[in-house]
Amino acid sequence: MEEKKPCNWDKCITIKASRDKLEAYLQIDRTCNDDTVDIEILKKALIKARITHGIEEDVLESISENVAAFKGQSCLIAKGFPAENGVDGYIELIRDDLEQQKKAPLVLKDGRVDFYQVKDIPTVMRGEEIARKIPPIEGKPGKDVYGNEIKPKPGKDPRFPVGKNVVVNKEGTSIYALIDGQVAITERGKINVFSLYEVHGDVDFSTGNIDFVGSVLVHGNILTGFSVKANGDVRVKGNIEGANVEAGGSIEIIGGIFGYHKGLVKAKQSLRASFIQNGIVSADNEVLVSDSIMHSKVSAGNNIILDGTKALIVGGVLRAGEEVSAKVIGNSMATPTEIEVGVHPELRTELSEIKDKLKEIATNLEKTEQALELLNKMKAIGKMTEEKEAMREKIEASLKAMKKYKLEGTARIQEIEMKLEDITKARIKVNSVVYPGTKFVVGNQTKFIREETRRSVFYIKDKEITFMPTR
Repeated sequence: MEEKKPCNWDKCITIKASRDKLEAYLQIDRTCNDDTVDIEILKKALIKARITHGIEEDVLESISENVAAFKGQSCLIAKGFPAENGVDGYIELIRDDLEQQKKAPLVLKDGRVDFYQVKDIPTVMRGEEIARKIPPIEGKPGKDVYGNEIKPKPGKDPRFPVGKNVVVNKEGTSIYALIDGQVAITERGKINVFSLYEVHGDVDFSTGNIDFVGSVLVHGNILTGFSVKANGDVRVKGNIEGANVEAGGSIEIIGGIFGYHKGLVKAKQSLRASFIQNGIVSADNEVLVSDSIMHSKVSAGNNIILDGTKALIVGGVLRAGEEVSAKVIGNSMATPTEIEVGVHPELRTELSEIKDKLKEIATNLEKTEQALELLNKMKAIGKMTEEKEAMREKIEASLKAMKKYKLEGTARIQEIEMKLEDITKARIKVNSVVYPGTKFVVGNQTKFIREETRRSVFYIKDKEITFMPTR
């Protein structure tokens, strides 16, 4: 019987690594006649192949004990581990509502749906944090079967997409608003804050009611039942139709106001329109109309001026702090029309509110001073608890606020009363004709127009309403 030749293990063992070097395979030649092999021979073969990491010891033992079972096969003999790449950083918006503008009707607590409330304008105040940087996460290195470190791909540090009216803090970690306004994400994810909110069409069920911290521009109409409220100005290129509009600044309507006796249009500064019909309108400064005011309630802190071709006032009640000026007041059918100047309705309301507040302060002031005096004595002799000290500080702050209001309120009362008494600027100017049926009120005096009067100015003289021709 022919004797088996012993294996030349240097030639019978082949070791190869995978292309990514994360796995190594050992193969024993089919011609090998040995049934077993010393495990050290296998280990030396690995060392010769420079395989040092992730060696599968249990596989080495299995090969060593039963060579025949592994002949001609590629056996996984070593495993590395890959690197874990880093995670890119990103920019996170502070509030969920800043990410997108929601367009869904508001569902009320009782389950009813308010289709007028569908527009959620993402707004921020000056100095408010809008977004923050979430830093990248570092990766973890790997190791191949040769024992070499595999470097991970680092996470990228995000750049702030700075747009208009925003600023990044010194630390480079957060972005803040420079103005009050609407947050808008524009091209390439840039974060902006705009002081103007635009409606490219009508304010209707597609937009819902609008409440914005800046100014609002409506390219169409504001329809019946809807409201627009802005801390800044409101500009409407169409008409206001039975809607509620309120501006912290001025209101400009390129068209006019159809009030239907239910919409309120109110400006903290001035209001300008082509016409007002069946409207309820007020402005703290001036109301300027080019065409007509018909069957409306209009009030202005200073003047109501009609300066167009028609410049007509018919019906309703107009009140102004100083002057009302129009070409034609009333009509030939003697439609009741009332014009009041020198009345300052908003000042009279403010005066009443201040006086009521000062009465309340007068009632509480003495009691507050006595309570503070008692607590101060307790503090002087060292009998104050933390709770009583907190009470003392609160009472002291309240007393300081009351005294301040008393001082400022008294001065404001004097200022308002002087303005109410001064009706020297109060006048009604008729540039063409005023018809019978018209009632003029200047300060506390009243005059009913009994006959047509042309081109005249009505004012107070010797505590009576008189008039003189205009030039």
